[in-house]
Amino acid sequence: MCNMPCKLPCCGPKGRDAGLLILRVTIGAIFVAAGYGKLQNLGMTTGFFSSVGIPFASVLTPVVAALEFVGGLMLIAGYKARIAAHWLIAIILVAILTTKLGQPFKMWYTDLAVLGGLFGVIASGSGSWCLFKSCCGPCKEGGEKSGCCGSGSCEKKA
Repeated sequence: MCNMPCKLPCCGPKGRDAGLLILRVTIGAIFVAAGYGKLQNLGMTTGFFSSVGIPFASVLTPVVAALEFVGGLMLIAGYKARIAAHWLIAIILVAILTTKLGQPFKMWYTDLAVLGGLFGVIASGSGSWCLFKSCCGPCKEGGEKSGCCGSGSCEKKA
């Protein structure tokens, strides 16, 4: 957070948690829809993957579809969101490298926005508004909350 004093209701932990919830649900919904679409059309998606040069497309298509679908659900729920964000970053980077290179920059906008949001989830965690309170367990080293309840870091604060 910035060091400026703020008296607005959106400031502080509740505002941070609300922002993280909106971020997680928005990006998660994109990946749930994309994964579901791929799962419903595995043959067409496999053909597309092959056409853009993705190796082992028949094996990777259902894996990517499942990771998108499950990873999106994990983001929405706030359950191990950082792990899901890592999976989804790998998928979107491959998508950018195989389908966006050589295209005008305006064709990259959505991919880059989603990528930025995923890096935000990795940096901030899920926030405290998640469906699985088990993700709010104590850290092993210091007893400080981790995962969706705090910074995700067990380092002791100075």
